[in-house]
Amino acid sequence: MKMRKFSVLLIFLFILSFCHAQNNLKDLVYAGRSFTWGMNMSSYDLVILLRSDGTFCEELEEPDWQTKITGRYKKIKEGYFLEYMDSSVENDTITIEEDKEGYTSIYYGGTQMVKMDVANKVPSGFYKYSSASSSGGMGTGLIYVGTQRFEGYNFYDNGTFDRNSTGGVMVSGGGDGGGGIGGGSNSESSSSGKYTIKNGLLTLFNRDGSIEKHSFFYDADGGEDFMVALDGSIFFYEENEQLKSGEIHKNPDPVQPKIEPSTSDVTSAINVLQSVKTTHGGQAIDALKTLKAEVVISGMNFKVLLDNERHYIRLESLEPSFPYIEQLEGNSGWTYQNNSYNEMPAERINEMKLTFISGILGLQKKVLDKTKILETLEGGENLNLISAQISNEKTGYIINTLNNSLSATIIIKEDQKEVTYLSDFKMVGDLFLPYKETTVTNETTIEVFYKSYILNPTFTVAEWSKKR
Repeated sequence: MKMRKFSVLLIFLFILSFCHAQNNLKDLVYAGRSFTWGMNMSSYDLVILLRSDGTFCEELEEPDWQTKITGRYKKIKEGYFLEYMDSSVENDTITIEEDKEGYTSIYYGGTQMVKMDVANKVPSGFYKYSSASSSGGMGTGLIYVGTQRFEGYNFYDNGTFDRNSTGGVMVSGGGDGGGGIGGGSNSESSSSGKYTIKNGLLTLFNRDGSIEKHSFFYDADGGEDFMVALDGSIFFYEENEQLKSGEIHKNPDPVQPKIEPSTSDVTSAINVLQSVKTTHGGQAIDALKTLKAEVVISGMNFKVLLDNERHYIRLESLEPSFPYIEQLEGNSGWTYQNNSYNEMPAERINEMKLTFISGILGLQKKVLDKTKILETLEGGENLNLISAQISNEKTGYIINTLNNSLSATIIIKEDQKEVTYLSDFKMVGDLFLPYKETTVTNETTIEVFYKSYILNPTFTVAEWSKKR
């Protein structure tokens, strides 16, 4: 299914860079991750090698990355000017800025980057890569037909390694009123052997006799968010004991129960939603006026502020190396990145506004009173789907009929739909809220983890203010 993109470029950074000795000179590497946010969120990793001879390479996944030349660079006052060999590619600049407190910020391709060191060793531990795609938290993400990929490496102090990877294809049905959900496939692979590392060149000697060569750089001062760059992709250190043993964390089985249509009336569907509302807090949902949360998205920490009365939302990075804010203010909004403010595009404004009619907030009385039931579908595995319309927006709920709880939320755009699966529910005051959201598109998957919720906080003016 071809996806229509509803995107706003939001670049946040995970970051990595290094220096290593070669012929008594130093090469430099900068790396980070770019995100495209909106109804479809995708990500790609960016790693660039600046050699001491004045050449640079951005294709560190290629076998000849050590000698491959993407272009030449020169030192300028602002940082480094990059001139590409391919004349069809626009030249670029790595900008280096220093503030009054002595903190250095590095920007490249719209992404903020941090320079780090690298050594001729592989720190032992498990490193995981997962592709990322979502419209973000608060129950507004959606699923398209798509794929997901996870890959992990265990490196041991004795010079051995093992590797696991898994991928899957999600098939979400189409049709009016929500359609069916079902179908999919999985694939897995694994290998093990010995490794060597020298000047960023990682050589894997597999037990089947094959030999692989990869580029490899690591964050020497990563702390809790320790990460490495392997073949131009960013992997994160994983503390989970199960992962250390070599078993990669797997995404929820993409094969979902097929939901077959059946006859149901509007009154019954509304009664079901009222029962679901009771399960998740009843009148406490109606009383939810403001909310504050801390979330982790692909290893990055963010703060979320939500004002349900004014229809304000603020997403703010808590990472010192990446100052970013995205703020919805009713029918308008703005973003802050790269030390500048910009108006929020209309597409993103509309997407963020869907937060107030979906998920837990979609069960508020003022929303249910405006809800028009379109269809109810029943299926196996104790799951039902209710599709509805609120004003001009089509929404949906996947209900667990065993306990009348919310398993997923849906927003339908034309012939496309995305679903956010909710899990790890816990009581927060009088509300039953998810601490994990899993969103899949036809490109990749992202997991959003909630660290904390604060219900009905009183916000100060400063919390919604722009940075000075």
